[in-house]
Amino acid sequence: AAFHKMENNQLSKHERRLKAHQDDKESKISEKKTKSNKKIIIFSILFVFLASVVYASISYYNKPGKYDEFAKCLSGKNMIMYGVDWCPNCRIQKKMFGKSFSYITYIECTKQKEACLNANIEGYPTWIYNEERYVGVQSLSRLGSITECPLTI
Repeated sequence: AAFHKMENNQLSKHERRLKAHQDDKESKISEKKTKSNKKIIIFSILFVFLASVVYASISYYNKPGKYDEFAKCLSGKNMIMYGVDWCPNCRIQKKMFGKSFSYITYIECTKQKEACLNANIEGYPTWIYNEERYVGVQSLSRLGSITECPLTI
């Protein structure tokens, strides 16, 4: 009987070690799952953020500019702006149109020197309409009154 009791104690020690080992394994697996879940959450948040930025960018660039029709009218009436990329007043003039400036007939004098020489451009920006020159930054309302292009806001 004493031998049988000792065998049970040894078995229970063995069982305790086995259980402790299993508990340790389960604890490590649980830690790995927690770390994995945290990574998934972080990557999901990053993905949603980046998708939102891309969507906002696409929405902005696909949206028409505030002065698209006005700029198209100016170009349609052969109003031409001459300028250079380093000119602060040219940047101011471009900013007045915003993204609608892409519809303006624009001659970049650092790249199209011949066209600027032929037009006798001496200052920037210079607008030419019906052989009349308008040197310096022009208000949008002034450009509209010169060309009779309607400026709608």
